[in-house]
Amino acid sequence: MPKPINMPKLSDEMTEGKIAEWLKKQGDEVKAGEVVAQVETEKATLDVEAFEGGVLLAVVVQAGETAPVGRPIAWIGKAGEQVPDQPAAPAPQPDAAKEAKAGGEISKESTQPVAPAQATPPAATVPAPPRPPPSAPAPAGAGRATGAPSPQGAEGRGGAAAEKPAPGTFTGRVPASPAARKAARERGLDLSRLKGSGPGGRVVLADLEQVPRAAPAAAAGAPAKKRRELPPRRALHDESLPLSPMRKAIARNLGVAKPGAPHFYLEISADLRRLVSLREQLEELGEGPVSLNDLVLKAAAETLTRHPEVNAAWGGDAILRRGAVHVGMAVAVEEGLITPVLRDADRKSVLEIARLSRDLAKRARDRRLKPEEYQGASFTVSNLGMFGIDAFYAIINPPEAAILSVGAAQKVPWVDEATGEIVAMERCRFGLSGDHRVIDGAVGARFLQTFKAVVESPLRLVAAP
Repeated sequence: MPKPINMPKLSDEMTEGKIAEWLKKQGDEVKAGEVVAQVETEKATLDVEAFEGGVLLAVVVQAGETAPVGRPIAWIGKAGEQVPDQPAAPAPQPDAAKEAKAGGEISKESTQPVAPAQATPPAATVPAPPRPPPSAPAPAGAGRATGAPSPQGAEGRGGAAAEKPAPGTFTGRVPASPAARKAARERGLDLSRLKGSGPGGRVVLADLEQVPRAAPAAAAGAPAKKRRELPPRRALHDESLPLSPMRKAIARNLGVAKPGAPHFYLEISADLRRLVSLREQLEELGEGPVSLNDLVLKAAAETLTRHPEVNAAWGGDAILRRGAVHVGMAVAVEEGLITPVLRDADRKSVLEIARLSRDLAKRARDRRLKPEEYQGASFTVSNLGMFGIDAFYAIINPPEAAILSVGAAQKVPWVDEATGEIVAMERCRFGLSGDHRVIDGAVGARFLQTFKAVVESPLRLVAAP
């Protein structure tokens, strides 16, 4: 009897998922435990495994389409078996109350184990597909063009369109991992010209690494000329873009934060000369690059241990002081924003934070974070300094009490307090957005005052983890 592969629940807040890619096509033999598809959730792309072996009889949710948790996305069984064409049971409904309660999706600490990326219930207890499956095997990806229109299908088409693959790269006909697709877009490579070494000829990141990189445009030894290039002009036209799962999460959570959480804003400027010197000395150790942002993350963690009232959350009917310092770091990704979490950041060395932040940021951009790696922050740092932004105020990640905004490090004329002379000093402006339900302006001001002292006397950051 054919068994369904259902849309798995891959995180505590997940109510639906979008099929990013099918790694098997109808008619393929599948082994138990083998990865058959990848599902795009709000924050990550995760694998879906077959719970038992057989033949993939039908794919009922095509790549780019969305399905609720528990809904069959494919059927597996013996060759020649017919899959059900009528629902065997009502489709499981998302837990609306739980979804409404999950206001802090980005920062809320999950207390439940993460569901494995695996299809689970047997056929007798699961719902049937929302529409009849194709009657004959079709090439992978063919369903994108031929699938009947539906609400989910409409989103799926938009999701696929939102990927905006470069001409000749990923079009659904070339099986490739998300990381490989992203790397190919960045390098301008045509995936159809690569031979994949992954399962079923799937192009993986290692295949791209075999392709020689283009020679640098400038001749070796020639002085680098800094050019300020503008983005290309683009044709403008009216359009309505469906929301990606990540954009839905951002809209839901930040809609809760503002105006739900009454924000107040503070700003302080700090001298970065000693922080820059410390970074240079740490890099001389040869244990990998250390960025100013790594030092800022460590400085924020150090400051939170001295102001536990800021390391807190709004609990509805109580203020929740957190017993650990988990610093979230905002990372811009292709479809929005995600905040990987440096757990126990106050207990980690600067070099550990540098290594972890690089790893988390890379996997965030590849959508390879596990839910527990981007949930449960007690405070967040958002940095737009790399874009030359002088200063800004970020929106709080609910239910956290505050978020630190980091502007660009800039050399500015400044009166040296020691000499009274005007000197060119490297400084940075830091903004704090606070939830007035949890902390007051004076609490936030004392936090920034301590933070400035830590940044301007940064040896304490390496004196102890």
